[in-house]
This record gives sequence, structure tokens and C-alpha cells, in this order.
Amino acid sequence: MKDFIIKKMLPALFAILFVITPVEAQTGSSTDQTSDQIKLPVLNDHKFVVNSYVRSPFIKTYFRNTLGAGVAMDLNVPILIIDNKPLVGLRGNLTFLTVEFEYQYAVNSWLAVFGEVGMQSRFGTETQALIAQGVNATYGFALGWMFKLLETDKVMLSATANLWNLSGTVINFYNFIQDIIDNGGLRPENRLIYSKDYIQGGGGLRVAWAASELIGVNGLSEFAFGESLDNKGTKVFYNIAGSIDIDLMKAWSVPIGFALGATINTFLSSGDNSVDSKATSAFLRTSYTGRDDLLISLDMTFNRIPVSQSNQTLNGMTSTISMEYYF
Repeated sequence: MKDFIIKKMLPALFAILFVITPVEAQTGSSTDQTSDQIKLPVLNDHKFVVNSYVRSPFIKTYFRNTLGAGVAMDLNVPILIIDNKPLVGLRGNLTFLTVEFEYQYAVNSWLAVFGEVGMQSRFGTETQALIAQGVNATYGFALGWMFKLLETDKVMLSATANLWNLSGTVINFYNFIQDIIDNGGLRPENRLIYSKDYIQGGGGLRVAWAASELIGVNGLSEFAFGESLDNKGTKVFYNIAGSIDIDLMKAWSVPIGFALGATINTFLSSGDNSVDSKATSAFLRTSYTGRDDLLISLDMTFNRIPVSQSNQTLNGMTSTISMEYYF
């Protein structure tokens, strides 16, 4: 019954949600936004350099697609033990890939509904790293509702309710090989490939503050309660993020904007059983801001990821290209 709900009912809910909400918008109040008002988020005459790390609280209709790749270097490969004798440890690198598509629809002036489909993958790029960390892939979709709580000339505050339906697959060469060595052969419970569907629900708060025409600030606090890839019970996951952005178009008529921010995130550990506890990131976004309805961005992200199997923290860099179009 549980697998049926996850695999069948949630995709159906996703489809129904986006069929119903446009109808609601057409029959809503006269305060609904018109097409010429739905542009990049603006407060206090400041155009925000929005980003997917610190989601914005604005009730807008937009489409976003993101493609990224990164690498974490100098992974200490765990040492295999044969007859109580350790083999020589090696080092290697990990590669990360990310693909995301998001659509948000402004139902009226205080409510937006959004959906996101994404995939994240992690694998070793050399034989020793591939054996140590294997291959990990997490994919699925999220549904959410955002409610505007407060809007002034300089501040926007919104709350969200979220539902994540995810599926993870792990190919763990290291544990598979070590179990064969420890037990002298294959066992039925020793699995090389492990897959699981899991679901999480939660919500959070999003805030934006336009300090001036030049500078804006964004903040995010988000949590989820539910399952993880290899945890039979339930757990609370959280994401705390903040950013400050500058739009040079206002001050110097240069169509470039920058956003600098950081995140503390435990969501990654729910879909990657090699990640221990929270991952931290710092990012710099460079965006083209010459249009009112389009934002094209290049992100450089520095990541610190604690890896439980080798008992170390990996340092890595990720490059991401993102496009957001506002209708």
C-alpha cells in the first residue's frame, strides 16, 4: 500500500494540482497579478538576484532549469582488511552532477504553487574512488505551496508547505567486497545495489529585504520530516541559508548582478548514505540582469561534505548554469 501511494498517488496529485490552480487564478479576486506585473522580484526599487540556494519569497510565475557539475578531490580511500592485514590506502576524486527543473505558478497575490523535478548523482572518477564511494543517484520531485505572510516597501515574508517524493540508488563496491572478505564468500543479505523510494514532508520560511536600490538580502529556513535512503525510521532534516546580492544596473547601468551566500544543509544525507550529518556550502552567483523577465546565471560553489565511510570532510567545487524566466 505504501509503495502504491508513493509511486501512483503523488504523481497524480502533481498533475491535478497544476490543472486546478490556473482555474482558481481565473476566478480569483481582482488583486491577482496581471501579465505586465509578473517580472523579476523587486522591492524598494531593488531587483533581486534570486538563486536556487536561498529560495525567494515572492509570489511570481516562473520557470527555472539548472545544470551543474563538480568535483571533490583527495578522497582518502578506506583500507580493505584481509586476514587482519590492511592493504595500502589510496586517494581519488568524486564527481557530482545535478539537473533540476522547477515551475512556480502565482495563483493570486498571496498564494503560489510550485513543483520541481531533479536528479543528483555522485560517483568516483578513478578505480580506487569508485570502489570506495561507488555510485549514488537520487531523483524525484517536490510539490509545494507558498503563502505570503507580510509585504512592505522593503520586506517580503512567506511560508511554505512542501512534499518530497524521492528515489535513491546506491552501488556500494567497498561494503560488498569487505563483506565477502570478512565472511569468506557471498551472502544473500550482502547487496551490491540498493534502491529505495522514500517520502518527506515539511515547510519553512523565506524572507527578502531590500536594504537599498543596490543591495538586497535573502534568508531561508526549511525542514522536512520523513524517511531517508538507508534509515528504516524517520528523521528531521533541515536547511538554513542566506545571501546578499548587488544589482549593478541601478548604480552604474551595468546589466550584471552578484549574489554571495552560504548554506547549512542535512537534506543531502537523506539521499546519500555516505554523507555524514550536515554539508556546508558557500556560493557566488554572477547573473545577467539586463531584462525584467529573464535571469541567466553562473554559480561557483565551494562545498564541504563530511563522508562517513572514510571519516573525513571533502572539499569540492561545483559550477552551475541556471536560467529563470518570469511570465
